[in-house]
Formats: sequence, structure tokens, C-alpha cells
Amino acid sequence: MEPMRMEPEVRQGMEKIALSIFTDMTNSGASLQQTLAAIYLSGVQNTIAAIKEAQTDALKKVRKSK
Repeated sequence: MEPMRMEPEVRQGMEKIALSIFTDMTNSGASLQQTLAAIYLSGVQNTIAAIKEAQTDALKKVRKSK
């Protein structure tokens, strides 16, 4: 894995989401393995959503420029 630079606000937002999932999973009695999997899968889901959003925005810009 490569280190990734990001704005402090983005990092803080990601931490807030991860801590929220961790708290919810822990309070519901989930195991550490289940909790970590939920945090990981949330990150994957958010990444896919961000990629789709970026592609949609790029497509809109192309259509506008025609």
C-alpha cells in the first residue's frame, strides 16, 4: 500500500465515520472481526460512490461542452 496525502478535513471526516461504525458495532455486541469488516466495507462502499459521482460529474461537463 502507498501512503496517501489528504486534507485534514477529509481525514477527520473519515475518522468520524469509522468511529461511529466502531461504536455502533461494539454497542451491538459485534466481535472485533465483524467491526473491522464493517469499517472496511464502509470505506469500499464510499469509494465506489465517490468514483461514480466523479464519473457522472465528468460526463455532465462533457455534455455541456458540446
